[in-house]
Amino acid sequence: MGFPKLGFFEKKKTLLLCHAGADIDSIGAAAAVYFSFADKKGKQIGVPQHLNSEANAFAERLSVPFLLNPGLADFECVICFDFNTFDMAGELSEALKNFKGSLYIIDHHEKIDSSLISKSESSLLDQNAASTTEIVYEFLQKSKVPVSKNAASAIACGIIVDSAGFVAAS
Repeated sequence: MGFPKLGFFEKKKTLLLCHAGADIDSIGAAAAVYFSFADKKGKQIGVPQHLNSEANAFAERLSVPFLLNPGLADFECVICFDFNTFDMAGELSEALKNFKGSLYIIDHHEKIDSSLISKSESSLLDQNAASTTEIVYEFLQKSKVPVSKNAASAIACGIIVDSAGFVAAS
């Protein structure tokens, strides 16, 4: 089956979930997808616990709407950005483990099969990518979605920060 294209999520109540203490790559990846939805109704960016200070300034600058510690019960699916294990969801770990809807992952970190949140067919995992925002860009391209100015800004910032100013970028 493979990971669905963005259109699959258009009519679903979807939580775009960052990791606890979200950094710019995590919030940037979620924001890029959020800004790419034609209809944002039923779409929400969620952050467990808090954003780090740089990510908070980034979110303010780009006017990224997010909820701290969102309830999961109102959503049909959750896409996890920049993490692939339950413990990275912080205070939402148990709620995520018990979530009855569909779980998806978009991440560039090493996968630990025994603790993966979702099956590989529900994941976009690329350990060779410098950032999750890089994977999101490819996902949007494959979904044939125009990348808006805000989405492009979020992607660029995530790649720059997670690649240490392109030192670790391809």
